[in-house]
Amino acid sequence: MIGAIIGVCVVAGLKSPEWGVFSVDYWQLTEIAAGWILSPIIGFFAASTVQFWLQRFEETYFTKKLEDIEEKDIDEEQAVGFQMTERERLDRVYTYLLSFFLILSSASRAGNDVANSIAPVLSLQILNDSTSPGTFTEYLMIIGGVGMALGLILVGWKVIKVVAKEIVSMNAGSALSAMVAVTLVMTIGTLAGFPLSGTHVLIAAMIAVGWAERLPIQRKMVNTIVISWVVTVPVTAVLGAIIWFAVDWIYVALSFGM
Repeated sequence: MIGAIIGVCVVAGLKSPEWGVFSVDYWQLTEIAAGWILSPIIGFFAASTVQFWLQRFEETYFTKKLEDIEEKDIDEEQAVGFQMTERERLDRVYTYLLSFFLILSSASRAGNDVANSIAPVLSLQILNDSTSPGTFTEYLMIIGGVGMALGLILVGWKVIKVVAKEIVSMNAGSALSAMVAVTLVMTIGTLAGFPLSGTHVLIAAMIAVGWAERLPIQRKMVNTIVISWVVTVPVTAVLGAIIWFAVDWIYVALSFGM
């Protein structure tokens, strides 16, 4: 979104002095870019911290259970079965908590992503001059939310497959750590009104828990994702410029035709 806006803004300066290279607020752009860089770093350290305390909790939890087993004086086979049962019980609790944080994370990411999508439309002068601009805002939020839901249902499974299976394989505990970190970072960023990338934060959090648990991380896939983050802004800027020329040409053609 930011790249497209910059591309359109710069080339529009060819026809209007109000636009162009110097019309871009580069200080604000620098702040946003800093957020893009810092958000995955923050996500990494947040997930590492959560994972550290979760591991400490599990160590304390299973140490206590082992002490209970020793007091009951049961044989080794029963002890192994008892530990497996406790592991399954703990993972079940993690799953419930994971569902809760999944909802919170989805809400914060939707708030951030949909807000980014509808922001350019809300800046239109025709809406600002309207007698009831709040109504347009509500309609656009609904449209953006519906669009996000449709995108998840129709094509989201492709992203789910990549993130779930092709970066790092996690258990219930490590997945919970990553989701807690993503929820905290995205919620705070959204409430602060800062345009963050939930994917940046999530991938960094997954790498963090994988690193903490010494899980195999697919570096080739991670490198591909990072490269896509870098090229997204310039590519969308170029596309925005090209599409602006096409739309302007159509507008001029229709004006002369009328």
